[in-house]
Amino acid sequence: LLQRKITLITQLKHNQSGPVHLLDEVSKQLPDFLWLDSMSEAGFNVQINGKATTYNAVSNFYNNLTGSRYFENVVMGSISSIPVGVQFSLTCQFVPNPQGKEGAEGQSASGG
Repeated sequence: LLQRKITLITQLKHNQSGPVHLLDEVSKQLPDFLWLDSMSEAGFNVQINGKATTYNAVSNFYNNLTGSRYFENVVMGSISSIPVGVQFSLTCQFVPNPQGKEGAEGQSASGG
């Protein structure tokens, strides 16, 4: 019984590391003046909905995700003007253990 409990706790700790890593990587890519309304993940496919004060902030977020080695197939969805700025959605795939995009982390963000 004790061994089953230890195994269960170990499995739960292992399973929580994926979502925590995803949230950490998304938060690192957030530019100023942009916030998320919702985010969902299913099988490494991520759907993000949010708002920003400018189209440039949305563009910066898209570019940050595209330049990150942890995200692939970043696709901008709808983007529309609202009274406080813009509303957007996008989809991408989260890569928890990237191996291909070498050197992507070393790139400096373009100024804006």
